[in-house]
Amino acid sequence: MGNHAISNSKITVEIKELGAEITSMTTADGHEYLWQGHPDHWIGQSPLLFPIIGGLPEDSYLLDGKTWKMKSHGFARKSEWEMECRDSNSIIFNLKSTPGTLKIYPFNFKLSVIYSIHDNCLEVEYEVFNLDNKTMPFSIGGHPAFNCPLETGADLSDYRIKFEKVENVERLLKKDLLTGKTAPCLENSDRISLTHELFDDGALIFRDLESSRLTMEKKDSTGKKITLEFPGFTHFGIWKKPKTDAPFICLEPWYGVDSTEGDPGEIENKEGIINLEPSGIFKAGYRIILD
Repeated sequence: MGNHAISNSKITVEIKELGAEITSMTTADGHEYLWQGHPDHWIGQSPLLFPIIGGLPEDSYLLDGKTWKMKSHGFARKSEWEMECRDSNSIIFNLKSTPGTLKIYPFNFKLSVIYSIHDNCLEVEYEVFNLDNKTMPFSIGGHPAFNCPLETGADLSDYRIKFEKVENVERLLKKDLLTGKTAPCLENSDRISLTHELFDDGALIFRDLESSRLTMEKKDSTGKKITLEFPGFTHFGIWKKPKTDAPFICLEPWYGVDSTEGDPGEIENKEGIINLEPSGIFKAGYRIILD
């Protein structure tokens, strides 16, 4: 199990083989943007979510009339990945089906994640290969956590999320699973002011945003900021540990979402699921820009 770094004159990104998880994102001045994990709040940093996002009813799903068990967010984040190749600016990790994965997800697959840096931007690309002779249902997405505040002397409440476009969208309400209910969140607005209390009821979960770009920045637009570009993603989550003063914010582009209470449980009908044909390839990606 090893850690690997890619860098240029602007940024350095470190990734570990366990989960193919990003563990550090620093600029040339040594400033760390990525949450470094802490047992008092959350030890994760940037887990990769596959082949489901969120939870299933009783950690179970139905496939061809049979019940299968799988924990929230799937197994990729806790799996050992293989590094395929790397150079100074990019690195490729692969995860393939094993006898262990086939016991909880009965599909032969290959998942590749390509990390590459360009100027002050990290590009994250997913490639999902269905190596089976049957349609493969899956979700995939990111869960990167960023320090907030981004600078000493500031507070999380000094920051906001500014969307690319004016939005009229409600958040999907969740307990253990989605409840099927929604609540107003963005009403003819392109920004959300961050507070710790905003997350007392859990993540802000959206479907079908108009925006494919957002920025976490100070409300006065000064200082360091983080921008995510996520074209094509069907859902987006914004999260921090509820009812704590945890100094991080997760910005999460997803193809998929938690199950909803009362759903029958067939995985191919789960909201946001991609049903990939035999021998098919699915590609998606997002970008993280450090300023």
